[in-house]
Amino acid sequence: MKKLSRKLGMLVLAAMMSGTALLATPKDADAQWWFYLDGGYSILTGDASDAFKGGFTTNVAFGKILAERFALGLFGGVGFHSLDVSVSGAPSLNVWRYGLWGGVNALEPANVWDVWFGAGVGLGTLAGGGGSDTNFLLQGNLAVSRQVSPTIALGINGTFYIIFTEGSSWTGIPLTAFIEILTP
Repeated sequence: MKKLSRKLGMLVLAAMMSGTALLATPKDADAQWWFYLDGGYSILTGDASDAFKGGFTTNVAFGKILAERFALGLFGGVGFHSLDVSVSGAPSLNVWRYGLWGGVNALEPANVWDVWFGAGVGLGTLAGGGGSDTNFLLQGNLAVSRQVSPTIALGINGTFYIIFTEGSSWTGIPLTAFIEILTP
């Protein structure tokens, strides 16, 4: 079942990335670099929520806007979760996520607002109690931001991720506020 889930996940991601590439429009100017930093709260869902509480999360990403409405980049982040007091086991769990991200901006490039739909593929590491387990990860996100200067945007981001572990999957929803720095 785990292998089937990974194959289906890869097919879905490939379809999303291909669709995103088709929606991209050519950019007249040189490609623009971006750097992203956020912080917020991560809610674990499914089986993970039975044992662990939500907690602080932070992410960093950087990449290139390849066309006016299309971007590619690398992401990394960690969520810190404490054990629910009614469950025995490791006192805390850190959920590390890292990989490749691609997205499309749903609004016209001249707009000061951006609405990015993105998808990521990578690895997720569950670390706690002296051990760790790294597995395949898929994620999707929706980010809304406003450009406050030619090089800075502020916004909010909601992500949903799945880490395919043995037996069941770990899922979470990080909700964050971010700052994005763009090259002129």
